[in-house]
Amino acid sequence: MSAVQVSGTRSVRLGDPIRLLCNVTGSRVESRDISWYRGSSVVQSNERAGVLVARSTSDDPKSTQVVLHISASGQRDAGKYTCRTPDRRLYSTVMVHVIPDSTSDP
Repeated sequence: MSAVQVSGTRSVRLGDPIRLLCNVTGSRVESRDISWYRGSSVVQSNERAGVLVARSTSDDPKSTQVVLHISASGQRDAGKYTCRTPDRRLYSTVMVHVIPDSTSDP
């Protein structure tokens, strides 16, 4: 059975990194065809400084991983992230919360 599983950072302090892992198993999908979305917008590597989408394959042709890494989170990074295959049949979603740093001076 094919599946998409998302794991990683769900809650971070403002400025901390976010790392989300999308693992697609049981389906022959090329890593280049798997996309990360924030809301309804595709997240692309280098859409701004510190954003990286890294794609990898394993020895198993039916297992692919795509990592979304944001080096320093901002409030705009909070929200719903979805990893999905091109046919949109396989997907998984996670909510990311960015918590203001309570130790900073007002």
